[in-house]
Amino acid sequence: MENKNEFKEMETCAQIKAREFQEDCIDSVVSDLEYFNSEEDLQEIEEWHIGDYINSYVESHCIYNYDCEKIIKDLDYDIWSDDPMRGERAHNLMCAAMWALEGALYEIDIHEEIKNKLNLKKDEDIRPPARS
Repeated sequence: MENKNEFKEMETCAQIKAREFQEDCIDSVVSDLEYFNSEEDLQEIEEWHIGDYINSYVESHCIYNYDCEKIIKDLDYDIWSDDPMRGERAHNLMCAAMWALEGALYEIDIHEEIKNKLNLKKDEDIRPPARS
C-alpha cells in the first residue's frame, strides 16, 4: 500500500515556524477580540481593528534582543538584503524581527482567517450587490 503523502512537498523549518506563528497569532487575536468585545461589537469589527491586534501581537514578540534573534533565525530572514514587502533593509535587529514576523503572518490572508474563526461576515457578504 502506497503512502499518499510520499510525494508531498517537504516544508522547511522556516515554513513550519511561520505556520506556527500564524496559528498562534490567529488564536491570540481571536481570544483578545472575544475577551474585550461583546458579541454585538464583534459583528461591527472592521479590518483596521484586526490589524491593530496583529500589530500588537508582532510588537509583543519583538521586545527583547533574544526574542528578535530567535525570530530571525527561526524564519530564516536575511537581514542583509532588502525586505520584500518594504524594499529597504531593516535598520536594527528589532525592525528586522518585526518585518520577518509580519512577512510570515501575511503569507496567508490572516484577516480572513481571523474573521472565519470569529464567525464574522466575510467582505463579500457585506458588499452591496452589483448593479446591472
